[in-house]
Amino acid sequence: MNHLTLPIFEMTKIEATSMAVSIVVIAFLTIGFGVLFYLYYHYYKKCVKGGLEDSYLKEEIIKENPSYFKNVEKVIYDDSLSLEEKYESVPTIQEHVKDVLMRKNGLKFLANTVLVLVYLACLSVLIFAATSRASGEVFPFGNTSCVVIRTGSMEEVNPSNGYIKEHNLTDQIETMALIGLDKVENEEAMEQYKIYAIEGDNRILVHRLITIRENEEGDTVYTFRGDANSASFNEEIDVPFEQIIGVYNGFQNVGLGMTVAYLQSDIGIIAVCFGLILIGCYDIFEIILGKRIEERKQLLYPIIDGETKHHILESSSLHSRLELQEKKPHIEEPKE
Repeated sequence: MNHLTLPIFEMTKIEATSMAVSIVVIAFLTIGFGVLFYLYYHYYKKCVKGGLEDSYLKEEIIKENPSYFKNVEKVIYDDSLSLEEKYESVPTIQEHVKDVLMRKNGLKFLANTVLVLVYLACLSVLIFAATSRASGEVFPFGNTSCVVIRTGSMEEVNPSNGYIKEHNLTDQIETMALIGLDKVENEEAMEQYKIYAIEGDNRILVHRLITIRENEEGDTVYTFRGDANSASFNEEIDVPFEQIIGVYNGFQNVGLGMTVAYLQSDIGIIAVCFGLILIGCYDIFEIILGKRIEERKQLLYPIIDGETKHHILESSSLHSRLELQEKKPHIEEPKE
């Protein structure tokens, strides 16, 4: 056996049913939310196209371009400028938006890059969840392999295992910890009282090596036992070297272990898969709707420019009337 090769176990009937249910749930959730997204964006697009959202879009344009409208207000109340000078000093909103977009191209590229990285991260997590689930309990991570310890057989110390105290063995492993496994090159590398991962009966056992002996055929066999157990299981007595997967290298992390265990579970795979689909659907419909909104804004820009010129003209007329009133001579009424 090539050690640290991922052992692939046959799915039990319960596991196969569980996986089938997960796939069905993902399919129904995808179809359901896909329909909801489509209906929402479809009818909102019709509202935008029909002009029902124009007032909201105008407010959005004002919020997106505060510097432009602040400059317009400044020009309107600048008494030192003539009407023609005011018109010339205020660019059209479309020209302003075009300049802003050119300056924001770098930020837009950065945002798109981050979005792509998010998609890749979600896809990587999904691939990891699926492959680690399919490959059994042991999965590669860099130059080593990892496994999640799902029981407490190596967390506590059973008093009957006197060799633990005698040899000061303090490398116990917490429940749900993700641990690292190194490759065992040959039988000579096997050491008593180290912790190894071995193939059991359709499961992985991570227990301590307590005895090394030769069987009747002259082959070296190994017996393992969990620190918390009072005796060894039948499947870990006289284990041949071919069933040794790897040796515990001292790395353990409970947080990572719980995360990996969740991702390998049915609900974890559903959550990651559905999250990726949800983000993808939202982004696709947002792009489609964004184009329709931008087309509508292009029609609103001339209207906003017309309103801006009207405000300038109104302010100039009001200023002129006020000046005339100030210049008009004051005539006192005759006293009776």
